[in-house]
Amino acid sequence: MKQAVFLDRDGVINEVMSERVEFVNNVNDFYLLEGVASAIRSFNRAGFLVFVVTNQGGVGLGYMKEKQLEDIHKKMEVDLKAQGARIDDIAYCPHKPDEGCPCRKPKAYLLKKLAEKYDVDLSASIMVGDREPDILAGQKAGCQTVLVNSDSDDKFQANAHFTDLRAAVPWILTQKSEGKCQSSQTVLDNFRKQLEERFKKGYVIDSMSKVEEAANYWFCAGAEYGAWEERFFSKRPKNFTNVVPRNRY
Repeated sequence: MKQAVFLDRDGVINEVMSERVEFVNNVNDFYLLEGVASAIRSFNRAGFLVFVVTNQGGVGLGYMKEKQLEDIHKKMEVDLKAQGARIDDIAYCPHKPDEGCPCRKPKAYLLKKLAEKYDVDLSASIMVGDREPDILAGQKAGCQTVLVNSDSDDKFQANAHFTDLRAAVPWILTQKSEGKCQSSQTVLDNFRKQLEERFKKGYVIDSMSKVEEAANYWFCAGAEYGAWEERFFSKRPKNFTNVVPRNRY
């Protein structure tokens, strides 16, 4: 059976209740959160299936048509694909919050439906969300749960909690079975050593986002070892003096 990462959408993948968007009711309201594409790309490379499971009561309430929702999801997939990330499937509940349907989170229906379709082992999979209904849905499905981007002091008994999806990547990757991932401490120790060696040889990573992605890349032993140097490093010009801070990892 396969392992999956189930992602809530609003507040996990894209902005909601932010300075530039309140609710996502059309494609022009859709903005990926920083680091999300890199995180999903890491899950793809590690061998996880990646699903989006989302309550979209705005359809039932009349704020948008189902076709508009589909267009939003198409934009999400296109934006992620442009950065090398892939969503394997999307399941959503279009009903009103008080309609009493069987599919709205915190019920586990959406997760179980996808698990049946793709032969997923729910007990070895992870549900990531920013609100209690997401965590409860994951718990009811038998998944491990991760809380991100939450303003609540209550962690809802999630297995782990992080500031955002990107920060959750190392923990999630260590949950990968079949021996594909090393322990986080072993990988980080190796990563630090490799960084120091590259710096000594005059290599540089040109942005901190690349450092974070490189670290996540290293977390999975099956992630094309040997290719990471070419992917993340460039030779430092002779007059280049700024290097990535050593204490970042």
